Amino acid sequence: MEQTTSTSADVESARKVCARLHQAYRDHRLYPEGHPSIRSTMDLLIAALESHLDPFGPLVLQVDEDRLLQQGEVVYTHEESRDNLAFLMFRDGIRVLTLSPGIEAREVEVFVDCLTHADQMVDTDHDLSTVLWERDLAHVTTEVVDPFLQGEGVQDDAFNQLRETVLRRLNELSSVDTAEAEATSSADSETDPSAGGGSLERKERRRVDEEDIALTEEEIERGEWLASHPSDPLDDFALVLLEIVADSSGLPAGIEAVVRSLSLVVGKYLDEHRLDGVELVMDRLSVLEEQGRCGKGLAEHVFSEAATAGRLGALITAAVSTSAEKAVSVAQFLARMRRSLFRVLLETMAASNDRAVRKVVLGTLQLEGGVPGEHLWPFMKDSRWYVVRNAVQLATISGEPELVDHLEPLVSHPDERVRREVIRSLGIVGHARCLPLLANALEDGDSTVRILAVRGVLRQGDQQYFSAVKAHVEARNFDELPPEEIEAFLTAYAALGAENTVGTLNKMWKRRFFGSRSLPVRLAAVKALGVIGTTDARRALSEAAKCGEVSLQRMAAQALSGVKTEEPRGESE
Repeated sequence: MEQTTSTSADVESARKVCARLHQAYRDHRLYPEGHPSIRSTMDLLIAALESHLDPFGPLVLQVDEDRLLQQGEVVYTHEESRDNLAFLMFRDGIRVLTLSPGIEAREVEVFVDCLTHADQMVDTDHDLSTVLWERDLAHVTTEVVDPFLQGEGVQDDAFNQLRETVLRRLNELSSVDTAEAEATSSADSETDPSAGGGSLERKERRRVDEEDIALTEEEIERGEWLASHPSDPLDDFALVLLEIVADSSGLPAGIEAVVRSLSLVVGKYLDEHRLDGVELVMDRLSVLEEQGRCGKGLAEHVFSEAATAGRLGALITAAVSTSAEKAVSVAQFLARMRRSLFRVLLETMAASNDRAVRKVVLGTLQLEGGVPGEHLWPFMKDSRWYVVRNAVQLATISGEPELVDHLEPLVSHPDERVRREVIRSLGIVGHARCLPLLANALEDGDSTVRILAVRGVLRQGDQQYFSAVKAHVEARNFDELPPEEIEAFLTAYAALGAENTVGTLNKMWKRRFFGSRSLPVRLAAVKALGVIGTTDARRALSEAAKCGEVSLQRMAAQALSGVKTEEPRGESE
């Protein structure tokens, strides 16, 4: 009984959090920035979150198209899809949202701000899931599922039924062939009594041939279209070409014409979006390669000649506009063939103006450790910013030794979206040459680049970079920077400078008769004291926890609860 009560209280608390979240989202859309109603609803949301997370732990919400669920129960829905928070997240691929204990007021505010501007992201090259990832919210995590990669394994029953249909058709065809053979044998016997021995020889040869070309269960699945559809001239031509290849030894003179014809057939299948036909040809060629009945690499050669960027782009576009089932099929097909498609997939990603196409291609290229660098370096010199950014992202996944050589020229790229990806990559790679580049990026004109740079310096650097961070903290315009940037620099300042920064940070948060610092600076200074973890830092936090300002008191209490050692510590990632 206790378990039932606890679960019910958990769900009701989650409903309250979701209601407060929707109210905060609504007020952000209705009122101008700084309006008292916004502050009021944000405080209510933060309080509701604290009341939920403290007793119940992480709030894990499953995201459906028009509702949020917790433990299988609906905790949020809204009639208008445009203002439905579940729809905003679902539309951009978010399937699970988790809010974890220790979430800070700033993180909640950033999350609500992202929701508020979600509609404005539709026409840009960003979406809600991407922006949330870029904001690097430690206690707000999402699970993003590309709809093109869903559905694997859900059609087993349909395939089993189709397999039965294939086998039945094969039996029917076999019966027809047998009847025709018997009729032919009878006619031969009437005209030539000695033909009986020849007929037996033909039957025996046919039995041997059937054993030689017996299809595996997988090949039967791939060939379902042959048995379940009327004969097509293109299908017949493909089978004839495959038999010619199978009967040849190696690649003698003249077989090149057959290979070119196979590439034309595969190209025609791609034009008609008939993936079953493509896969049947490719699978049969692969089997012939394994048996030594054709040259190694023939299957890849045939496919790479047929699969052009234009054809793949049209294939993906048609799949997206047709149905989810078709989109799944195309995505799984590309995933299986990706090793033969590095070059053409990159060309498709570069040439397509359709963001949906680029997204599918990028997801395919990110599988299995990314793409070898040799395919990526030319795209880092492209004139289109999104091509360069995607190439940098893929190169970071592949982890090529020469990566830093190719990233260094891009630190000064004219588009800030490229610079952000480059600095994020440098912050991850950990090469000795990355730190000077990250330190130089502290002077970048884009706030997000500077934030990523200082976090990278903190992650990889030591006290020798303290002076560079200190120079920014002491700059005259520091109070005018965005709150997220102020917090990032003060966190690095405290972590790198340790005990030497306690006095400065302690002065920053205190209200003065003349010249008090801005509220974002004061809050960030209190939070930064929690990073240091020494006795003096704890003493300063205790003083802040007793001041008369609620926001500072709350921040100091959170910082004190997170201090666990007497030694300085860096930012946890």
